[in-house]
Amino acid sequence: MRSDMFPRRFIMRARWVALAFITLWLYWYYYIYPDWLIKWESIERQRPNLYNALLPAYLAHHYADKTRPERDNYEALPSLLNAPWPGSWPVPKLTAPKYENGTLVSPALLMLHVMSTPSVAGAERRAFLRSVTPLKTVPPEYRHLVEVRFVLGYPPDGDKWVHRKELDAEQAAHGDLFFLHGLAKGGENMNNGKTIAWMETLAAYPRPTQYIIKCDEDTLPLLPNILDWLVTLDPAQPTYFGTTLTRWWGYMHYFEGMMYGFSSNVIKTVGAAEIPKDWATQDWDEDARTGELMFSLPTKPGVDPMSIPNDHSGSFINMARNPPVMEDMNTLRLPRNPDPRSGLHRIDLKWRIADWGRWWVSDPHSALAYHRLKHERDYKEAWEKVQRAWRWRAFVWRPPFRMRSLRDPNPPKH
Repeated sequence: MRSDMFPRRFIMRARWVALAFITLWLYWYYYIYPDWLIKWESIERQRPNLYNALLPAYLAHHYADKTRPERDNYEALPSLLNAPWPGSWPVPKLTAPKYENGTLVSPALLMLHVMSTPSVAGAERRAFLRSVTPLKTVPPEYRHLVEVRFVLGYPPDGDKWVHRKELDAEQAAHGDLFFLHGLAKGGENMNNGKTIAWMETLAAYPRPTQYIIKCDEDTLPLLPNILDWLVTLDPAQPTYFGTTLTRWWGYMHYFEGMMYGFSSNVIKTVGAAEIPKDWATQDWDEDARTGELMFSLPTKPGVDPMSIPNDHSGSFINMARNPPVMEDMNTLRLPRNPDPRSGLHRIDLKWRIADWGRWWVSDPHSALAYHRLKHERDYKEAWEKVQRAWRWRAFVWRPPFRMRSLRDPNPPKH
C-alpha cells in the first residue's frame, strides 16, 4: 500500500513545483504575477508597491525598469550636501531620568510627534488622543525614554481657530504642545513646509533623543512594538524608515506620511543645512518632499562621489553638474542600501505600517501602526482589537534586560 501512495505524493508535489515555476515564468515574461493578489484592491497605483513588497529584489527591479518619474527636474540641495555628515554627530547616551529646574533633560529613546492643527477640531482630536495615549503602554519607570507631543503652528484670528490664550492654557495643563513659528496658512501648511520647519525646530531642541517619528493624528502607533524594534537598531547609523505601501510611484522613492521616522543625526544635519525657504515651502506632498530631501544628504567621509557608478537605482547624483542633479531617476527601483554616497539606511517596514482594514496589514503582534482612523469610533475599534490580540499578556512594553539601569527610581503614579 505504501508503494502505491509514494508515486501519488510525488506527483502531487511535482505539480505544485511546476505551478510555482510557471507562475514565476509568466511574471518574468508577461508581468502577470502576482496580479491575482492585487485585483481585490482595484487600485492601479498599488500594483508596483506590492510587486516591490512581495517579490525578491531582482524580480521587483525587472518590473521597475518600466517606470519613470513624472518629474525630471530633481535638483540636489547644495546647502544640505555641504552640511555636516549625519554620522558625525555624537549619539545621545540613554540614562536614568535627569531634571534641571523641573524639566526632563536626559536623552529620550524616542520622540513621537503627532501632527496637529490650532483649530477647534484639532483641539478636540488632541483631547481624544490623550484619553487613549500610547504612553499608557510604556511602564511608568521607563516613560522618561519616550516623549509624545503634538506639533502645530500659531493660529490666526477666526471662528475655526482656537484662541492663543486657549492654547496657552492647554499647554499649561498638559505640556505636550510643540509649536512651530512662522507657518503660513494659519499654522497648518503641511504641504508647504511644515515638516521641514518641524525638522529645523527639532534640530535646535534642547533635549536630545536617539530616534524621532512623525505621525499623523489619524494613525494609531503601537509603542511596545515600535520600541522593541528601535532597540535593535544602531542609533549612530543614519537611518530613515517608514512604509512604501500606498505611495505614489510617480515620485522618487519616499515613505508614506502616515508615519515615518529618522535617527536623530539625520534631523541634526537637516537643521544645520539652512534649507532654502522657496524650496521648502513649495506646494508639494510633504512625505514625497521629505523623501526627496534624503537624496541630498552629505557625502560620507572617505567616499569619492565621482567614483560611484550610475546603476539607475534612484540614488545617483551627478556631482559634476553645477548644481548637482539627480539623473536617470527610476522611482520603483529601490535605492541601494545603504546609500553608497551618503551611507543612509532606508528601512521599508512595508505592511507593518498600513491603513486599517487593508488585507495586507500586519497583525497586532508585529504591526507598528494603523492608519486612516479619522473617526473616534474607528480608532477605538482598532485599539480594542490590539488589546484583544494581546489578551494573554498585557500590551505593555517590556524593555530588554540590559536597559534595567535606565529605570526611574521615582516613576510617575499615573
